[in-house]
Amino acid sequence: MEEFLIREQPERKMDKVVAIPHNLQALVNKANLMTLREITQEISTLRESTLLDKFLCSSTQNDVIPAILCAMIEQMTSQKKEEESKNYVSRVLIAAFFEITDEVSDVIMAILFTIDESNFGWAATIMLTFIGTNRLVQMIVAYSLKLPFLEILESLIGVKCITDTYRLLKGGSLMISGTVSISTLKSYMLAIGLVCESLPQMILQIVIVLSELRNGTVNQGILVAQFLSVLASSLSVGISFASVSVDFTSSRKVAHPSAGKWYPEGDTFRETVLFLCLIVVNALHVLLVAFGYSCLFAFTPWMVSITILLTSFLLFTTLRYKINGTGWSGMGLYSLKSNTTHTIVVPLVAIIFFLISNAAPLTVLRYQAALGAVPFTYGVVTSMAISMISISLFIDGTSLRILFFILFFLYISTWLIFFSTMEEDLWSFLFSTTNWKETLRDELWNIPEHAAQAWGIEELIGDNDANHARHVLIYRRCDLPWDKIEQWLTEKKEDFFEAPPVWMTVDWFDNLTIEVKKNVWKEDGELKRLTEKVAQLTQPR
Repeated sequence: MEEFLIREQPERKMDKVVAIPHNLQALVNKANLMTLREITQEISTLRESTLLDKFLCSSTQNDVIPAILCAMIEQMTSQKKEEESKNYVSRVLIAAFFEITDEVSDVIMAILFTIDESNFGWAATIMLTFIGTNRLVQMIVAYSLKLPFLEILESLIGVKCITDTYRLLKGGSLMISGTVSISTLKSYMLAIGLVCESLPQMILQIVIVLSELRNGTVNQGILVAQFLSVLASSLSVGISFASVSVDFTSSRKVAHPSAGKWYPEGDTFRETVLFLCLIVVNALHVLLVAFGYSCLFAFTPWMVSITILLTSFLLFTTLRYKINGTGWSGMGLYSLKSNTTHTIVVPLVAIIFFLISNAAPLTVLRYQAALGAVPFTYGVVTSMAISMISISLFIDGTSLRILFFILFFLYISTWLIFFSTMEEDLWSFLFSTTNWKETLRDELWNIPEHAAQAWGIEELIGDNDANHARHVLIYRRCDLPWDKIEQWLTEKKEDFFEAPPVWMTVDWFDNLTIEVKKNVWKEDGELKRLTEKVAQLTQPR
């Protein structure tokens, strides 16, 4: 029966709502867990209580079958939502567990280095510096995204992985915090943690191991602890990045179709395969890059390694600049509107995005407001090329080299499985040059679900005017389609004056350019009368 129900059927219009008796819905809801004998007994009980006869007698012949089918569909829909919710909660909790484990392992390593002051006191100082840098950068980004003071404090203390997990479970991935959704925020914080703390510490530990192996002075206890710490960090990154990628993408299938184009909908098997592939490629990428860059730093003059990284950074930044098409003003965070903060953040964002794209293939980076497909592909390919060349040149021992090339073969094979399973075509996934400005103009402008719900007002959900207004409020001027904004405001001018929408405030008009204000409200005092009316309506009573 379920196979029959899920087939595509010709669309039928119903003249009235089908009433589903409570007892019938209750029976269908538990039917999946009952044997045939139990179902027969339940029906007999209903007949004895005359409830079934009342339903059959009080319904016309045309109402009975639709009611039964609707009850079954309702049960199947409810069951599917429950399964999706369980999968979502499981992914989030598992990722949070490994994030906390990674944090704990870093602290333990710093303590071990501190205890062994004769050899590794300097390493403990560097590790604590990485931890402090991570906290500081997270705090700066939290402030830039206009997060509440409490969340900025959480970033500084280092408990954001716990509190963000709680918010994800409580409010869902589309819950708004500051100017971004909680899933986007978690992606930022995970990426910052990787490039400012996890990856540098992994490279430091591997460099120490390689140096000791070369000098023949290996501390077995420290070596084992370092190896376990590197594995824990790699696995943590793999699970966390896979989880946040799937949650971010699946939540935007409607609100931002191009961002979730690669993720299949309603195909549990393919979804699971993609999730597992992302765990493997992220974990292996971090592991191979950590070893490759450690070899580069440990066995080449610092001038050579710095030149290689600087050249790669300049090419990467040039690609971003060219594809964005909005000049240097478009190189910061997409929701950062303050010119002063923008000047400070742009160099930091440029470095962090470069390091993230090299450290792990976080698919959220393909989001047009972050990097886009081409810089993402460039970062993943070049970092792996540098790593494998360094491993080939500087790792001694045939067996160790074979091990790394087996891992690299597994890495490539997993990517091939991912590409063959995903929904999006390969060229678009790797080489799309659509930028954020084009996405806002040509795709998201007419999708009410994209930003309307961000107002936090139930009546605005699905309202395209609220979607336009939210775009104006949170996005940079260089990215907005001002010709469309001007046309929209001109068409709605009289309606907005007669009945100002609930999202409209006096401060909202500050986000408009002077040119748009002049072209829309041409008569003297016209804009002033509107803002005065809005001020009266928004005054607290």
